[in-house]
Amino acid sequence: SGTVTHKKYVRDPDLARIGFGQSISCTGMQLAAAISACINGGELIKPYVVSDIISQDGEVLLHNERTVVRRVISESTSATMRTLMQGVVENGSGKNAQIYGYSVGGKTGTSQKYEEDGSVSNTKLIASFVGFAPVDNPQFLCLIMVDEPNVPQVYGSTVAAPYVQQVLSGALALMG
Repeated sequence: SGTVTHKKYVRDPDLARIGFGQSISCTGMQLAAAISACINGGELIKPYVVSDIISQDGEVLLHNERTVVRRVISESTSATMRTLMQGVVENGSGKNAQIYGYSVGGKTGTSQKYEEDGSVSNTKLIASFVGFAPVDNPQFLCLIMVDEPNVPQVYGSTVAAPYVQQVLSGALALMG
C-alpha cells in the first residue's frame, strides 16, 4: 500500500519534500488510477485488473463495470493536465514515448528509495514513465516502473518511456 504521513506528524521540512514527491509513496495501481483521473475528465475510477472472466463454456463468471469513486478535479483542470502532459512528450523529457500519427501525453518519474535504516538512498532508484493516448480522448494508459535499473544514468525518460511507446503503439495498432 502507499504511505502518506498523517498531517499531525508533518513538519515544515516534510511539506517541502512532499511537494515534489518525497516522503510519500504509492503503488503502481494507485499511480495509474491517479493519472487516469487527471486525464479522464477528473473522475477517480475504481481500478480493476480484468474486465471479464469467462468460463470455457462461455458463461460470464465476472464482469467489472466502470465505477466512479468521486470527482477529484474539474473537467477544465483535466483538460489542462492533458495538454501539459502532451507537452512533456512533444517538447520535453518524454520524447521517447512519441508515436508517429498519434497524440501522446505522459510524465517521467525518478524516485529515490529508502535504505534499510530508513534513510533516503542516493543510489537506489525507480525510473518510471506513464503515458496515454490519444490525448484528446484517452483510451489507453500505460505505466512502466523499473526498480533499480542497472544503467549508468537512471531517468524515466530513457529507462521507461521507450517501453511505454512500444506498449501504446501495439495497443493503438490493435484498435485500428
